[in-house]
Amino acid sequence: MTDGPRERGAEAVQAAIRLMAGEDWCDEARLDALVRRLTAAEEELTSAGEEAAEVGVHLALLLGTRCHLRYQGGRLDPAERAAALGRLRRIDRHAPLTPGLPAQARMMCVFLLVPWALPRPDGTRTALQHALLRAADGEVLTDGLRRDLTEAGEVTGRLIRTPAGEEFRRQCESNLEDIERMLAAGSRKRAETAAPHRTDGADPSAADRLLDAVRGLVELAGTCGTGRFTRTLLWLGTALTSGWHGDPSGSFSARETRLLEQAGGAMPAAGAEGVRRAAGLALASLRALPPDTLHRARVARLHAYLLADWETLTGEPADYSDVERPTPPSDGDRATRLAQWPVATETDPGLLPYLDSHLRDFVAHTGLRERRVVAGRDVLLALRTGDPGYLDDAAGLLREGVEASPAGSWWAVALQADLVRVLEQAAQYGGNFHDAEAALAGLRELRAGLDRDGSVPPDAPFALTLTLSAADCELDHARRTEDHAHLPRLHAELRSRHGALPPESEWRGRLEKRLAAVEELVAPAGQDGRQPESLHAAPPPDEAEIFRRPLAELRAALAEPHQYRDQEYDRRGALGLRLMFEVVRGTGNAAQLDGPSAN
Repeated sequence: MTDGPRERGAEAVQAAIRLMAGEDWCDEARLDALVRRLTAAEEELTSAGEEAAEVGVHLALLLGTRCHLRYQGGRLDPAERAAALGRLRRIDRHAPLTPGLPAQARMMCVFLLVPWALPRPDGTRTALQHALLRAADGEVLTDGLRRDLTEAGEVTGRLIRTPAGEEFRRQCESNLEDIERMLAAGSRKRAETAAPHRTDGADPSAADRLLDAVRGLVELAGTCGTGRFTRTLLWLGTALTSGWHGDPSGSFSARETRLLEQAGGAMPAAGAEGVRRAAGLALASLRALPPDTLHRARVARLHAYLLADWETLTGEPADYSDVERPTPPSDGDRATRLAQWPVATETDPGLLPYLDSHLRDFVAHTGLRERRVVAGRDVLLALRTGDPGYLDDAAGLLREGVEASPAGSWWAVALQADLVRVLEQAAQYGGNFHDAEAALAGLRELRAGLDRDGSVPPDAPFALTLTLSAADCELDHARRTEDHAHLPRLHAELRSRHGALPPESEWRGRLEKRLAAVEELVAPAGQDGRQPESLHAAPPPDEAEIFRRPLAELRAALAEPHQYRDQEYDRRGALGLRLMFEVVRGTGNAAQLDGPSAN
């Protein structure tokens, strides 16, 4: 080994080349040793006034490689990534657009900017890549991610201009297309939430055509299953508010297609008044059906959905006082339901290679998107009518969607998150402990899976919404059970997320509200110079007293005005279940199940 700094630098560079060309390039111990050696050589050359660019490029590549390995292992230090990116950015700014080391450095820069977009060693993809590139879910796209993706696109543009061969250029162009699609995620959702389109004027002849279509839908309700009819109602809403542009999946029957075309063709001429009259026709048809008619539930859903469509058109609240929700008949087993309402759209296999990633995802998961939209509509109806039965409908659809989602896909994550929120609302509506515990268990499982994946940014709206839901569920569980075991960890997470947000963030106030609620139950360590309170600072109250309080509330609720048609039945059913629960526990008298106390 020679003594000059140039020679030592050249030997360090050759060692780096041999390592990266060999099979043990991912040996972190050897990487660390070479990083130290190249760093020392760079410092020595700089001190001697010698050129250190070649050493610096190889050092940047090794630092980037080490960051990539540590990211895959969940051990990447943000400061280490920032230092490596700083070196690679300087190379990108000053190096010529030539193959070899400059191109390798630019590629490594792209890898470090969006490490979550690379396949894992086992070939699987991260949740974030699924969300942005496949499902186009803008709820995970943060300002920081936008900046990284934008910069990655700019660097990839310079790689495209590098004369490194046709195959290299095509691959870089494909990468740039993916980056642009990920940046566009969520734009469609923003367009869908634009101001409602008002259609106040009504053409009488168009309104009559719409009424004819609704009469046909009432007849259709008696001949098809609930799932398939609900899917038809979803696209009826699209036809009324946005126009009918043909069967998106090719799976509607000729009769269904004709009715949707007729309804969509009547708009916008029929106007909001025409839709209001259509809802009145659906209500009259519902009232004309005998109480034991199996398809009453489907006609009732047609009435409710038309009222919601009128709200969308006018932007004004509708009157839901006449809405009914009879229990829908079973559609059979899971296979039968999926046959009625398929997950994927049938597509000519020869067409698939010509579709981009978003369209391929739409084709593969059309039924999941439809179920998610219908579940949202049912949640709206639960809020408007006060009937928690619609939340049961939404939860059933979302469970079916989760079960039908590909394992590890973003659809499984997104639908599970929706399901948890619906169960949380159901628990708040009916005080159902089972729903509350199911929501909490689902949240813990979902958040643990996202933590293992590690790709979704902690300040993404999706992640912050989950955090708020988790805080609400954990607080509810702690108040109900006196089990505070999870509160210290929740408090630490809320403080960490709150501190990481910019001062102007709208999320800070929401996190502060949950922090205050947690601190009311368990004082965190160091606050006011005190140690944390015991997780069970006071003995739990007598269980019989706990159960007497809900009983008193349930009995008092029977005298309150009913917010929807079957609420008295629901309240008496809840009281009966509570009484039966006490009898089973041995804290109640079986005679009260049939006595005056049950009334």
